[in-house]
Amino acid sequence: MKIERNKILEFLNDNETFHSNFQIDNFIICGSSSTVYGKYKQSIREVSSRYDTLKNHYLDREVKTLDLKILELDLKELNDVSEKGKILRRKKEIEIIRANSELEKLDLIIFDTEREFARIYGHCEILKNKLGTLDNKKKAILEEEYWVERIKTMAILELISSGQVQGTTLDMLSLISSEKREKILESLDKEHINDSIKWFYDKSSSFENDIKKLDTNIENLVEIKKLVSIGESV
Repeated sequence: MKIERNKILEFLNDNETFHSNFQIDNFIICGSSSTVYGKYKQSIREVSSRYDTLKNHYLDREVKTLDLKILELDLKELNDVSEKGKILRRKKEIEIIRANSELEKLDLIIFDTEREFARIYGHCEILKNKLGTLDNKKKAILEEEYWVERIKTMAILELISSGQVQGTTLDMLSLISSEKREKILESLDKEHINDSIKWFYDKSSSFENDIKKLDTNIENLVEIKKLVSIGESV
């Protein structure tokens, strides 16, 4: 068996450093809320985080590339043929090898971050189309719905896992309107609990068809490097 550098790089490219599409779809976005608005809120947070991360990665890559060019120029200027000169040249060559290695690692990180960004961007687009324009009045209604559904989900999960609603959830229940509190409590009684458990497990199923529509091909989006403006390269 011959170990080849291209194969090593191919293996590394096959590695997903961060979240898989399955994780993003089912746990990060769909699992974040039973409401479209809740999923949208989460997808915005995730896009915002990766947007900032990519800006920093692109700038880091440019700085590392410039540092590498400086090292290569320094090496060309080392003309001393003495023993010490040879040592200095070798030291500079090692610095260049390390710099190239750092760039390779950063490129893998950038590739996976771009993949995540593109996937979550797709979620944002689908969810935003469902919600339409969000003025303050609509946001307030959706925000209330989001929290009521979240409290209901927390209560059902706690009943399934421990047989009782925990203190934090009870405290949150006491802080919402009596009408909404009564509806949640009714969903937890013996007559309705089985339907509520089914609702808990089915709450993300309505989004499955939307996942199938996601366009994950980064090339079909506006080039991400242009989206996150980093200025002109040297």
